[in-house]
Amino acid sequence: MTTTEINFPAVAIEPAYFKTGENFIECEENKAIVNLENNHTYSIVSNRYKLQKHEEAIAAVEEALEEGGLTDYERKVYMNNDGGLISVYWTFPKSKHAVEVGDIICPRIKMVNSYNRGRSFVVEITGLRLVCSNGLTRGFKLARYCKKHTISLDMEKMKRILVSGIKNFKKQVDHWAEWTKIGVDQPLFDKVRNVLTEKDFGEVLVLSEIGSGENLKPYVNEDNEITAQSNITKWIFYNILTQYITHHVSSQRKQLKYSKQIGNVFK
Repeated sequence: MTTTEINFPAVAIEPAYFKTGENFIECEENKAIVNLENNHTYSIVSNRYKLQKHEEAIAAVEEALEEGGLTDYERKVYMNNDGGLISVYWTFPKSKHAVEVGDIICPRIKMVNSYNRGRSFVVEITGLRLVCSNGLTRGFKLARYCKKHTISLDMEKMKRILVSGIKNFKKQVDHWAEWTKIGVDQPLFDKVRNVLTEKDFGEVLVLSEIGSGENLKPYVNEDNEITAQSNITKWIFYNILTQYITHHVSSQRKQLKYSKQIGNVFK
């Protein structure tokens, strides 16, 4: 599907007015984001607001894909709120890399944009892990650009970050492959335990990793010491943690906090 086949809303910035008695007075400090086709007002914003049209954002992402050498892709577009919110996903079926035999990672790119102040502008590249025959996947963020719709929103900077993420994708997969050969030692285990709450850590211990079926509990004694016979690799441990954060932690703020802290532990 080309972008010309997508029914993007005709959006524009228009003056905003407030009513006083029978009169309408233009707001000097605000403006309206309007769908010109049906006169729907998406939102009233400040004069600092920077409009980023959906179609222009998609074009910028695809320019970055071309520069990064990912030209063979499939794109899916989802719009709601009368076109006020868009999510776009690019997948690359022919770009597959093995962490180990049967454990495949593919790149995926997601873009979110809005006219209704519902979301900041976001582009991220994720390593998508195919972990079983039914197509179940797990994602690992590799690069991310997130900005509110203000003057700081910079498409050229977004493109540079995305191109860098694309070019580093294979290098990151090779780095993960090294983790499949490394067992979990006590210092790494303790660092993770210090990041999580006691309740969350207890749940992580019994959570089975979705690819291998392994969990940590059989290899940890009552003093929270890893036993010598542990079969848990650094890669499996990392997957257990990301699986827990994305599927068992309901608070988005807590997810972001844990993701950053765990990422720092595993550097």
